[in-house]
Amino acid sequence: MTQRPLHLRVEAPAAPEPSLLRAAIATRLAGRAFPSHAEDAVAARVAEAVREQLADRGEGRPWH
Repeated sequence: MTQRPLHLRVEAPAAPEPSLLRAAIATRLAGRAFPSHAEDAVAARVAEAVREQLADRGEGRPWH
């Protein structure tokens, strides 16, 4: 099944460091906060969107 790209708007307290976003998202998907506020704001929104998409499809948490 092909998914359409998801477009998110995120407001962060500062510009996030792109090199930290992958780690921040992985940390949020694991249920923990990332220590840097800007990256954590982006990661929290991405994790929320992933959970919403999975709930809409009736799926659990496949990253565990």
